Amino acid sequence: MTSLPFVFAVWAGPRDHDFADLARRLEAARDLGVASAPMIAADVGPGMGWPVALAERYLTARLVFHLGPRQRSGIKKFFELARRYDLVSPVEELSLP
Repeated sequence: MTSLPFVFAVWAGPRDHDFADLARRLEAARDLGVASAPMIAADVGPGMGWPVALAERYLTARLVFHLGPRQRSGIKKFFELARRYDLVSPVEELSLP
């Protein structure tokens, strides 16, 4: 509907907390998972009825694990629409790094 990507998950927390160490740990876990995509695809893909090559392509080419400008715009648009339809408090503010 918006031509923007939909972000399915983010890590979020209060602005007044230092999350630098947690961010490093989460980034390391993400990088390990991405590097393990071939093993994950071989282990899980067939059980889901997916050929290994398709599962690997999905994990490495279809999923995006970084927030770029378009993803940030998608998050902002989602929040804007959530406000419009009273799904979030109007006093809540969205702040993206």
